[in-house]
Amino acid sequence: MLQQNPDLFETGLDETAKAHLLETTRWTRFLAICFIFIMVLSGIYIVMATYTTSAMAQIETSLAVIISVIVIVILAALYCYPIYALFRFSSRMKQGIQNNNRDLINEGFRYQKTLFRYMGILTVVSIALMLLSVILGGIRTMTV
Repeated sequence: MLQQNPDLFETGLDETAKAHLLETTRWTRFLAICFIFIMVLSGIYIVMATYTTSAMAQIETSLAVIISVIVIVILAALYCYPIYALFRFSSRMKQGIQNNNRDLINEGFRYQKTLFRYMGILTVVSIALMLLSVILGGIRTMTV
């Protein structure tokens, strides 16, 4: 049976934990930058695809492009904070470990906590909307 050390968190991080956290900060910074890049490229692609598709289908092109831009802006707004929190976690944690600053490490963990909370709420809302669309779709097919 493992013995519990009541002073475990008072002693600070050991070198192994610091190494793991530093490697995590490298990956989270990389992911934050990649997510921004992917959002920009996806937005450009969606606008171009909407323009091409609506022109081929002889739909009002400007309206279709405006609607796709609105959808892109909404999605970008939803994912703006998680990317920001991920980047701040990375930078604060790295600075805290390198400077041996507990306040920066705590701030990094705070950003990580808010990132996971935000993504959890976003996931629950997404699942609820999917279930609602399935239920409404089922009701609609029953009435037709």
